[in-house]
Amino acid sequence: PAGSRKHFGAILVGYYTDNRLMFAGKVGTGFTAKSLSILHDKFRAEERDDCPFVDLPLKQNGKWVQGITPSEMRKCTWINPVFVCEIKFAEWTRDGKLRQPVFLGLREDKSPKEVVREA
Repeated sequence: PAGSRKHFGAILVGYYTDNRLMFAGKVGTGFTAKSLSILHDKFRAEERDDCPFVDLPLKQNGKWVQGITPSEMRKCTWINPVFVCEIKFAEWTRDGKLRQPVFLGLREDKSPKEVVREA
């Protein structure tokens, strides 16, 4: 059920285009109890008041993309974009979001500004 997992339910991920952070999707699978706890501690140190994505909230064709409505955004805890995650996913959707994303882990070998959308 919604809200039943400890620490957080999903992370919002993105990539950079022209030095602007673009929203790529919500990732809610791939986490273990241990990784949730570790990530939660890391994320708390980087909390901020505002959304770092330049394209949220976004409404396309009369619907809110990926379920990120202004109401949903008010429930989010925003963090500075200082972490790089490795995400496995099936494909990019037509509206430019990740399909079936799964969290694999944090990447310490890349800086956030190096994360760009793959072709």
